[in-house]
Amino acid sequence: MDFEEINKKNWFPEGLSEEQRAGIMMNFQACWEITEIKHKHSSLFFKSLIELIPSGSILCIEGTNQAEEVKSFLEANKIQNITKVQLFTSRPIPYVCHIPCEDRILSALSDFTEIFTVPEICDHIHIYSDSCVLLEWLDAFSTPLYISKKIPEKTVKTFCEKFDSYYCDASIPDWPWLE
Repeated sequence: MDFEEINKKNWFPEGLSEEQRAGIMMNFQACWEITEIKHKHSSLFFKSLIELIPSGSILCIEGTNQAEEVKSFLEANKIQNITKVQLFTSRPIPYVCHIPCEDRILSALSDFTEIFTVPEICDHIHIYSDSCVLLEWLDAFSTPLYISKKIPEKTVKTFCEKFDSYYCDASIPDWPWLE
């Protein structure tokens, strides 16, 4: 059975369109790449974000398998006035929630990592401020994390030292999507 036949049987229901997924994204012309932050670091990661990200930033959680307790927490803390962020999941249709990047919320997410697996919390993490993506992590804890160069190198270095992780300049000067 080919893919077209599978779709006709509705085994993969409609997902989000390209237009529905569109939004702001990381500026790959000026970013850091962080490697080696693993699942075992998830609790420390959420606790440490408050030291990395400027006050007033917004955390956008994108996922397809959140635990009900996590989803309830996110719903209780979500904000209404959001900036649309580029989503990277088209199907199944992801749950997306924008919440303040505050110590109380990050501590709760850290606590959730002691109870739930990372996919039960999020698949992708985006943090933005003033319509600028500051952090983007697709497939969190299994792929590199990208941080905007609006975050000073010294701050990124201190953040990475907590995880024995590495960072490098990942800027792509002629990134075609941004022209």
